[in-house]
Amino acid sequence: MIVYFYVRRHEKEKNKPMAVILKKDEKIEEVVSLLPEGFNTDDFINKFKELFEKDWIKINSTYEKHLRKSKPEKSIPMPPPEKYLSNALKVWNKKKG
Repeated sequence: MIVYFYVRRHEKEKNKPMAVILKKDEKIEEVVSLLPEGFNTDDFINKFKELFEKDWIKINSTYEKHLRKSKPEKSIPMPPPEKYLSNALKVWNKKKG
């Protein structure tokens, strides 16, 4: 019985989607704090790439994986990498309010 519960629990966790960027809000806040007031989205994206190169690579590889797996007539469940970061910044700004 215990083994069955353990296996079932981990099967569910395996199917759970992982976050593309860990500690996203903290990283966005760090990038924003280093940018001058009145920065634009391109400034943010370029600074994010500079500071968090591994995360940028992960965003791109996740997007490419979705491209490879999706059928031509289906939409991709993730926006392109630049749009993904732009959306993340917008969501962060709304949270900061």
